[in-house]
Amino acid sequence: MKTKLRNSLEIAPTHMQRARVSVAVKVEGKNLSNIEELLDVAYASLSGRVYSALKRADEGFLIYSSITNTRFVENIYRAAVIGLYTRFKNFSAVSSVYANVRSFESIHGYNAIASGWIDIKSFEKLNVH
Repeated sequence: MKTKLRNSLEIAPTHMQRARVSVAVKVEGKNLSNIEELLDVAYASLSGRVYSALKRADEGFLIYSSITNTRFVENIYRAAVIGLYTRFKNFSAVSSVYANVRSFESIHGYNAIASGWIDIKSFEKLNVH
C-alpha cells in the first residue's frame, strides 16, 4: 500500500492555484464592438474553467483536464497576448494588446504576476503565430 501511494504521489501535482486574467486592447479612434471576444481569449488562456456548480463526475474531469494542461503565470500571459494578437491583428484600429495575470499561490507566501502591453507592430517582428 505504501509503495502504491508513493508512486501515485510522484505523478501527482504538488499543488493547484487559481489565476485571474485581465485583458485589453488599445483602440485608436473606434469602439471595439464585440467585448465577448476579449472574454473568449481570457478563458482560452487558462488551464481550465471555473464553474460555480459541478456534479462530482464533472469536477473530476475538470481537475484532470486542468492538471494535464498545466499553465503557470507566464504561460497564461503568453497565451493571452498571442490570443489577443491573433484575434485583433487585422483590426486596423487596434494598436496594442494587454494582459495581466495574477496567480493566487496556495503554498507560497507570495502571488505570481505577469503583466504588460505589447505593441502590434512590435509583436509582428517577433514572428509568433
